[in-house]
Amino acid sequence: MQTIRTKPARGRPLAREGEFEGNVPPSVNNAWVNIPGRGRARSKAYREWAEAMGWEIKAARLPTITGPAVVRIKAGLPSRRRDLDNIIKPLLDALTTYGVIEDDANVHRVVAEWSADVAPGRVQLHVRAFASPQTRHLISQAARARHAARRQASAIVTGAAA
Repeated sequence: MQTIRTKPARGRPLAREGEFEGNVPPSVNNAWVNIPGRGRARSKAYREWAEAMGWEIKAARLPTITGPAVVRIKAGLPSRRRDLDNIIKPLLDALTTYGVIEDDANVHRVVAEWSADVAPGRVQLHVRAFASPQTRHLISQAARARHAARRQASAIVTGAAA
């Protein structure tokens, strides 16, 4: 599943975004193993998942989002009890590793939920650029100015017709 918006929504600037589906990562608790003499290393299950997710991301041909981003995660209902927050970090790391976002520190908002609409063991990710509060303020100021100009033009036309 891939969606790339090419036209801006009405009254909004173009937002670079995309979405794709992949496998749920191993839990953060199972992503690392202790190796005597070397310390912590990624587990085999995590390395295999990361490689498979990389292919999913490449196949989706997602745009690179520079700057602030928003990530929405919908995960299929698990067959056993599992913490939703344990899948967020590996997914953000994969997005960074494969160039969808520059740095996971740039993710300003994450929305994660279990969803019956997604197959068990799968996850849907929607990633988009995030306008900073300052940018959103400027956009809303410009929208208010356009609205005021339209009202004024409408009043002139209505007044001229009377």
